[in-house]
Amino acid sequence: MIDNQYGSKDKRRQVPVERLTIGVNYGEKFGDFKEENFVNRLITDVLPNGEGIVLFEPDLKEGSKIMFMLRNNKMLKK
Repeated sequence: MIDNQYGSKDKRRQVPVERLTIGVNYGEKFGDFKEENFVNRLITDVLPNGEGIVLFEPDLKEGSKIMFMLRNNKMLKK
């Protein structure tokens, strides 16, 4: 899925994967966006066979509904 989004396997060599995170919404699924309802997790690696990813924080459970989100690095440079 990540390879398709980026058009190649180049992102697999980045640690962490540049700009891409896993997001989980703990608020209402179709409610108003509230930043405090979201948790983001860094993708630190892609498994060699491409069948999965490695996250920095191991707190997501199998079956969790996630979304891929792009990190805005400009927010970090204040």
